[in-house]
Amino acid sequence: MKKIPQRVVRWILILLVVQWAAGLGLARLARRNLLRVLPEGTQVGTVQWRWPIGIRVHDLVLPDPAAERPFLLKIEQADFGIPVWLAWVRPIPVRMILRSPHVQLHTGNLYPVIQGIGLPSQLWLPVPMWEMEKPEGPPFPYAPVSLEILNGRLDAFAEQIQAGRPAFSAAHVNLKVGLAVQGREPVLTLSGFGHFVSGTDQIIGVHSMSATLNPQKRRGTGFLRLRHERLGDFQKIYEYAPRPIWIDSGTADMVLVGEITDGKHLRLTARCLVENLDMRGEVGSVSWGQIMHAVEDEGRRYEWVVHTEGEIDDPTFNPHDQILREVEFLMKEKAASRGLKIDGQMFFYADTPGSVGPLRSEKQ
Repeated sequence: MKKIPQRVVRWILILLVVQWAAGLGLARLARRNLLRVLPEGTQVGTVQWRWPIGIRVHDLVLPDPAAERPFLLKIEQADFGIPVWLAWVRPIPVRMILRSPHVQLHTGNLYPVIQGIGLPSQLWLPVPMWEMEKPEGPPFPYAPVSLEILNGRLDAFAEQIQAGRPAFSAAHVNLKVGLAVQGREPVLTLSGFGHFVSGTDQIIGVHSMSATLNPQKRRGTGFLRLRHERLGDFQKIYEYAPRPIWIDSGTADMVLVGEITDGKHLRLTARCLVENLDMRGEVGSVSWGQIMHAVEDEGRRYEWVVHTEGEIDDPTFNPHDQILREVEFLMKEKAASRGLKIDGQMFFYADTPGSVGPLRSEKQ
């Protein structure tokens, strides 16, 4: 076997040392830049340079902007990489993989989060409208071309629903978002799946989603499914409403299909199947028990399908209220066909006096 010349060995060792030193310096630079562009109070663990072009961040923690929870986002490990063959493209394409991210949301930080990621505020968004300072720009122009979330978790807190513990939790979340090409046109694709879990992490439901957006054609389609097997967890959701309603038990399986055209026209189809739904409260002189008995089949199942559409930039467009009004009409019609007349308003809408929860009314 031919012996490797010593000068070759020396050059290999020199290159390895230079690579290690450069990586160490770039990792320190990346850590400083992360702390500069992320919110004040952000904690960053170790940062490693990933060759050829990328970094790996351990134990990244973003603080809660409302200071009500220990953190807003905690990530066990985050990888950020730039394909070598696209390093000269501007904005720079970045691929991200987040392992075991944990998000804690509540009414105090929900709107700042939505505003921070650039989603439009709508009148039908039931959260306080707080103003936030615009964050400083990143140290270089970049574009996230792909995002992968592995084993994520979301805890949503609402003290008026459940004090001291999440109103609901989504766990085992796996999500992929990325840019692709169909023909000669770029498209944004999204797919995800996970579970709803109880306080003891027992699986009590599933959620899944998919979407495809075509920016050039200004159109897109999307699908969302939410199934929850313990509606009793939301017993106090309407406790503060003008006419209290308590959900004691039941399951719900909702599917929402949407299509956007011309960049602004939204069509929605919502289907919901509820089973063994036990509710307390009254609509006029009729109890919710009587109403459900009148609309359910013999297996205690009730299903409805409704459609709505409108312009996203229209401040009067409220898909939540439009869907509920259709559901109310269908339930009253079904109950009337079985001899039960329901007088009065069944649900609560944006124009219902006193129907907005205490958290928002206190801020207005």
